[in-house]
This record gives sequence, structure tokens and C-alpha cells, in this order.
Amino acid sequence: MIFIYINLLFWLFLKCIAYDLAVTYTIHKFANKLFHAYRGHNYASRTRMIQDILKDHKSINKSNILLLNAGVLKKNPKALNSLGYFYERPSAIAAPRPISEVVVIEGFVKGKVSYLCLNKIFSSFQKAKIFAHLMTIKYFFTPQRQKQIKLPENMNVLRYVGTFGISNTIWKEAWGNCYYYKCFAKGNYMELKKRLLNEINLHRYDHRVPPVNSNSRLENIAATNLHSLMYRNRQINNLLSVNFVKLPFYLAPITIKRWYEEYKKYNYNTKTTIIGTEHFSSMIWKDVKYVGFAIKEVETMFYFYCVFYPKPNIPGKFKSNVLKRRLFFG
Repeated sequence: MIFIYINLLFWLFLKCIAYDLAVTYTIHKFANKLFHAYRGHNYASRTRMIQDILKDHKSINKSNILLLNAGVLKKNPKALNSLGYFYERPSAIAAPRPISEVVVIEGFVKGKVSYLCLNKIFSSFQKAKIFAHLMTIKYFFTPQRQKQIKLPENMNVLRYVGTFGISNTIWKEAWGNCYYYKCFAKGNYMELKKRLLNEINLHRYDHRVPPVNSNSRLENIAATNLHSLMYRNRQINNLLSVNFVKLPFYLAPITIKRWYEEYKKYNYNTKTTIIGTEHFSSMIWKDVKYVGFAIKEVETMFYFYCVFYPKPNIPGKFKSNVLKRRLFFG
């Protein structure tokens, strides 16, 4: 009998410190109508989506199920310091309780469901659940508990920036503390464009060539090309897609940094284009005087197109236009 009571008390203990499950979803706009998307399916209403979410998670107590809008996530001011999410309750609760200190986040990427718990990724819910139970017990007996769940490590831009190296040094000078969404998305991405241009010009100075300026006509051309690459169904000319970038919104600030790092494969004695270094040579091409940027954000993805003028990467002119960088930056 005592053994039964002990088991009952332990079960009640686990219930009191249970984890929450946050199910991710997104909102898409088609023909001026909003649709909710969950696990690859579109829903005309939030209510209908929630019905399927609850049906797919029958083993979880309804009070422990949260919703996480991936589209709202990037506009969360708290993300400035890589902390916190906006969690939603699927329905009104008479007496809502605080969100658990341990949250398992269910994601759906490339047709597969995966789970994230305290920065650890799991391929199955069973494995994530075991880890979550262990962590709830740990935090229950820890005097200073974790107050917020951190963003996944891959969303931390600084993870992609090293301590040494010219591209890292220039990136830090160009971006300062403006590498998070709330800052660089200001003014319909005007802040992002300004810093991308500044980063290019810092590299150009380092390679002993004049700075470039933005040009409204080139921006219109870039916008047209970007639209074609995003929405036209027919085959796009490969030359058009060279300066096209599609990546998660939080990586937008390292676009130019990635382009510049193509220098590692560049040969300064070349007379023609070296595949995989076109962005690097375009950025520091001496005869280029103007650039035009086009940017579009769709849900959690960032789309970018850049036009350089006059046209760079002209065969036979590489040696006079792609100069080695100065030995010391400053």
C-alpha cells in the first residue's frame, strides 16, 4: 500500500512540474486572404487548424499545449537579446497558469517534424519528452531557475562571425549592434540597405578602389529581377540568378560577409570569371560605380537581389579591376 502511495505522489509531483509543448505554425497571404499553415497543410481559419493540432496531440493535456507563430517570432522585440518567444494559448482558459520553465517546441521543416528543447534537437517526440521531464525535475530543485527559453543557437547571427579575419573585422564595423531584426528592418529595410552598402564600401576601400553609391534606377531593375526570380514559373537565365539570395530572415546581415569570403577561392592572375567567386569580384570591381538593392520578406524568409553598374566580371579586365587588398586596414 505504501508503494502505491509513493507512486501516486510521484505522479502528482510530475504533473505539477509538467513541461509545455509549443506547436509552430505560420500565416500566409494568398489573394488578400490569410491562411494558417501547420505541418504542411493550409487552413482557412485558425479554429480549424487548432482542431487538427489538438487531434494530433491527444496524449498531451490541452492546458500544456501552446501555439508559436513563426511569423510573429521575428518581430518580437525581446529577440533583440536572443531571448523569449510569443506563446499563445489555443483557447481561452478559465484560470490560465504560467508557462512552464521547460518548453518543447515542435517544428516542421522539409516535410519532417522535429522537436527542440533547451537548444537540443530531437527527431522524435518520445526522446524530447524524456529530456523535458529530466529538465523539469532539475529546474524544480534548482534555486535559480531559467526564466526564459533561449532562441535556437542557429538564429544567433554572432555564431557566424569569427574573432579574427578581415571579413569579420569589417562586418563588426559595419553592423555594430544592429544585427537583429528590430534594428535592420527599420524603414522597410532602409537600415539594412544602408549597412550592406557601407560594408561593401569598407571592403572596396580595403582593396584600394573608390566607393559605390546606391542608384534608384538600379533599384528598380533589381526589384524587377527579384520579382521574376520569386514568382515567374518559367526557367530563369542563370546569369540573372547570380546576385540573388534567399535565406532565413535572421541571416540577412551576413549576406555581404558571405559574398566577400569567396576571396578564399579567388586567383588574382585570372583573366576570366572563377565559378564561386563572382560575388567577391563584383563587390570590389574597380569600374563599378553604382549598386541597386531589392529586398523582399515573405514569412520567415529573406529575398535579396543586387545590381552592379557598370557590369563587372568582364573577361580580360580582371587584373586591372580586382586589386589585392592593402596589408593593413585603417
